[in-house]
Amino acid sequence: MMYNRIMLMAMQPYFNLSKSQCRPQSMGYLVGNGYAPSKIATSHLERVLGNGMIPKKLSKHFNKDLPKVKVVKVLTQEDKDKKIMRGFRTTLSSINKSLDYGQDYLEEFAGELGVDTTGWGWSSQIIDKVKIDLNLDSLTDGEKGFLRWLIEDRACDDMEVFNEYATELSLEKKGARMTELWGFLNR
Repeated sequence: MMYNRIMLMAMQPYFNLSKSQCRPQSMGYLVGNGYAPSKIATSHLERVLGNGMIPKKLSKHFNKDLPKVKVVKVLTQEDKDKKIMRGFRTTLSSINKSLDYGQDYLEEFAGELGVDTTGWGWSSQIIDKVKIDLNLDSLTDGEKGFLRWLIEDRACDDMEVFNEYATELSLEKKGARMTELWGFLNR
């Protein structure tokens, strides 16, 4: 502490320090803190290099005592809705990718519900209709039943090939997500 006091007294005329500022405690020095950077070192570098010109490698040492402030972005309700809808569209895209497995079984089940299965990509077209507006208004009753089955039952079935390596916990989370998606589509 005595060495720090001597250094501050030597800097007094250069920095126009008052007597109270020549006390090491008032400039950030503590017992056991050694010759840690202080307010004096920062202001000296600003005088020598100019304001705001302190290199990052040095400035990180001078600002270590300042509390880190995490900036939290506040979302408007519209931004929250867009984020939720973007997430549901991504979920629908992942369901669409899973349609490559077991196409014959899908056609058989959809045929029982009265869904038109003619043409290439008929199942993807159903999901694409829903992805645009995220509602079920453009679907027939049979297509709604088929989509409900895709979302709530098939997507979380542990016997499906695309869920072969999924853990029980991940299937539970996926089930909760699919239930949330189906509820959102039926709003």
